[in-house]
Amino acid sequence: MKEYLRFSLVLLLICIFSAFGLSLVNRFTRPKILGQLEKEEKDALFEVIPEAEEFIPVEKNDEVYYYKAFDKEKNLLGFAFKAKKRGYAGDILTMAGICPDGKIIAIKILSHNETPGIGSKICEVKVTQTIWEKLRKNSSQTKEEKPWFWETFKGKDAKNLDKEVETISGATISSEAVIESIKMKTEEILKEIQNER
Repeated sequence: MKEYLRFSLVLLLICIFSAFGLSLVNRFTRPKILGQLEKEEKDALFEVIPEAEEFIPVEKNDEVYYYKAFDKEKNLLGFAFKAKKRGYAGDILTMAGICPDGKIIAIKILSHNETPGIGSKICEVKVTQTIWEKLRKNSSQTKEEKPWFWETFKGKDAKNLDKEVETISGATISSEAVIESIKMKTEEILKEIQNER
């Protein structure tokens, strides 16, 4: 009985010190993590609407619902927003940029936990150059290629995404989640904008 109590007490002390240590680490790293996430989101905004000079957030329920994108002359270029839907292994968070008429400018997947080699195909870049071509060219001159699945969204009507963008064979659930989340959020935003007029 004494051994049982001793082991229980040691285990309890280990748990207390571990929890204290984790909370201490979280306290110091949380601001840096939030800062990094904020920077990634800002960079993603300029990737989905590259011509934009300024993004003005539109809030709903104390959260950023979407962003209005403006050029140098303060002309409205479109809207950028985050869309989230559960894929196969977890939530897939996507940033999308749309024109005022609902056409997709570009998308970028911000985070996912999909299975490597299967669901992760939603972020797969197709290699178009041979290794020799890459070695011969200066690395600073080569253009960074974007995942091919993201590129299939460009210029498509968001209302008809499920008909215009094909799902990926072997990653149907993941690709459907991206398509549906963007379609649904676009419809919500465009409806809200029409109601404001």
